[in-house]
Amino acid sequence: MVKSIWHACKFALVILAVIWVKDHPGQVTIDWLGEVRTISLSLILLGLIAVIAVSSYVGRIFAYIRKLPDTMRRYRYMQGSLKGIELLTAGYAALAGGDGDAAEKYLTKARAKLPETFEQGLALSLEAQIAKDQGDQPRRKKILEQMLGHDKTAMIGLRGLLADLMETRQYAQAKALLEDHQTKLKSGTWLSQIRYGLALGQEDWEQARALIPPQKLRRPLAAQSSQTPTEMIALLHLSAETKPNDKEMLQDLKAALKLDETFPPTIAKICAIYLKMKKPRKAAAILDKAWAKAPHPDLVPVFDSVFEFTIKKNNKKSTKADITQSRLKYFKKLAARHQAESPLALEGHIALADKAIEAKDWPLARRSLDQCDALSSPPTARIFLLRAKLEEHQNNDSLAASHFREEADQALPDKMWVCTKTGHVYAQWSPLALPHRSFNTICWSNPGVSVANSDIPESVLPGGNTVYLLDHNSQKI
Repeated sequence: MVKSIWHACKFALVILAVIWVKDHPGQVTIDWLGEVRTISLSLILLGLIAVIAVSSYVGRIFAYIRKLPDTMRRYRYMQGSLKGIELLTAGYAALAGGDGDAAEKYLTKARAKLPETFEQGLALSLEAQIAKDQGDQPRRKKILEQMLGHDKTAMIGLRGLLADLMETRQYAQAKALLEDHQTKLKSGTWLSQIRYGLALGQEDWEQARALIPPQKLRRPLAAQSSQTPTEMIALLHLSAETKPNDKEMLQDLKAALKLDETFPPTIAKICAIYLKMKKPRKAAAILDKAWAKAPHPDLVPVFDSVFEFTIKKNNKKSTKADITQSRLKYFKKLAARHQAESPLALEGHIALADKAIEAKDWPLARRSLDQCDALSSPPTARIFLLRAKLEEHQNNDSLAASHFREEADQALPDKMWVCTKTGHVYAQWSPLALPHRSFNTICWSNPGVSVANSDIPESVLPGGNTVYLLDHNSQKI
């Protein structure tokens, strides 16, 4: 807009000059070497304007010719850069599609097109990814170290090196690398993830817990997003194990309980501490709440412990028969917590059938097992094993018991604590799967093995409808 106004002003001045010359006509006499010439003033002005115009354009032409080499260099740089970036993009696309050879060819072509002064970060990054895809770790490491030398790619190179070291469990080297480049680092999510992963890898549970934002420890599982909530539960259990007394241990376990009020290992540990502190009511309240939401076989022994504590406290002179009947009555109430047709009632009836067999209440045991058959279709191995136990105890019928054990061998296995890494079955959940000490890999799932042939005792064979999967994905936080 300003340029247009400026050009309009110049044009107006020229028009005014022409009008002024027209209104003031005159002649100019030139005496040069004895020659006298008389020329119109308007003609002289016109010639002067023409000379100025030609001089201006000639100057521009010479300036253009002088700058032509630089212009051509810039043109070639831009064309080469654009073409190189296109080839790099094609290389990334080929690598994403699983064609590492094509990606390598695109990279070679891109480097031929890219100017020498062009930032090599993109090309180095692609080459590092190709090396990883080909399994050439020494080459990848060398490339990532080259990237550390470029200001614009230093952080990418550092992150790549740290990720590789974490993946290969070289935690000491990763920590040293992180400390060497501490001044270049800015706080961010990825850095927190690396530090969190280092703490887990070095089994520094207190440090790992300290890296979890406090607000995440106050939200239930449904409110969690970026941090794997079950991973935090496992971490809190490990942190609790390091505490010197029950009071401090209870703080960590309560934090785990806030994340999931139905996770059986958390409830079992909290109830054990409350019973040790002689607070059975608090233990019963937590236990009842969990059972109402998600009955689990691991909670049955906890109910037994609460019952035993209460009986010893209130009925010190009770006979063994009285205790047996009281326990049976206690588990009848437990089985009646859910409606008879609800799938949640299954665990209560399984527990009641087991206690009825121990109390030699055979009709009640059979009714409970029939109810289990109705709720579990087809019946799982645990139900057949209980029927085998019933035949042995009531009728001493080893043939019928053997038949039910064969049925259990063919039945669907009940859910157990299984390591997702090795497939090993555990009697109890633990945040670390032994002997390989993998963190947070034990889950509540069907193991895919025959329960009747398992070396796990029948008394600890679990079952149920709720799956508690504790999965540890590459250090999220």
